[in-house]
Amino acid sequence: MGVICVSDSREGTWPVAGWAFDQVLDDVSQYWHDDPEIVKTVQQGKLHSGLILYKLDRSIANRISRAIGVELLARGYSLDV
Repeated sequence: MGVICVSDSREGTWPVAGWAFDQVLDDVSQYWHDDPEIVKTVQQGKLHSGLILYKLDRSIANRISRAIGVELLARGYSLDV
């Protein structure tokens, strides 16, 4: 199980199967490999099975949110971020 939180509300929490969480974060790391801050942050999230975006600096949180959104859209899903 993995979780991505865009806010501290229930609606702002996206729980997902561990394999899907890992796949999305791996794809984000690979596609945005030229942004070391994204790579470092999503790999830490993967290590802890959670990514709490609303606790991060707004700049990195916004970049990661967009990156995750792009990955999900490519798979036909969406995450309201």
